[in-house]
Amino acid sequence: MLISYVSSNHRAWDTVLAKLGCAVRTAKHEVTGLTPYFITFGREMVLAGDEHRSRLRTDEPLTVETADRMSKPGYNAHMRSPKDAMIFDGQLQSSYQINWYGEGILVWRRNFALSDASKYFSAKLADKFVGPFMIHRRLGRDNYELKDMSDRVLPGTWNSSHLKLQPSEDS
Repeated sequence: MLISYVSSNHRAWDTVLAKLGCAVRTAKHEVTGLTPYFITFGREMVLAGDEHRSRLRTDEPLTVETADRMSKPGYNAHMRSPKDAMIFDGQLQSSYQINWYGEGILVWRRNFALSDASKYFSAKLADKFVGPFMIHRRLGRDNYELKDMSDRVLPGTWNSSHLKLQPSEDS
């Protein structure tokens, strides 16, 4: 997420950390449908000062029922985690499969950029993939020769693990 906020000058990455932290804490989890803030504190985070008084419930006493209601989302998230781990393992195993690409297919290749302090460039904050490129020909089982969009063949070969399909226009 940090990569999407920084551009070519990577010196100011720390100025957006508070925004990113808030985004992570208030983003709904895919499985539980709740935010980490709600699971931890039992209510949604107040983002603006004028909302604070209207959302604060002083008429509700802290009772056993209230405590049970607040602990239930955390319990549900804990109980779903083994199921999520099995799903993740399946996704992880499928990521080790060899991808087969035909000639003329548009792909993106992994960016192996190196950090350069003199240009204020950090490789960790750079784009992970660059492209698009076209498959020129297949070399062996899972190695490919690429060409750019001006039909110039790139030097070297690229393994299928360093390539990914170009995203479709509608996604």
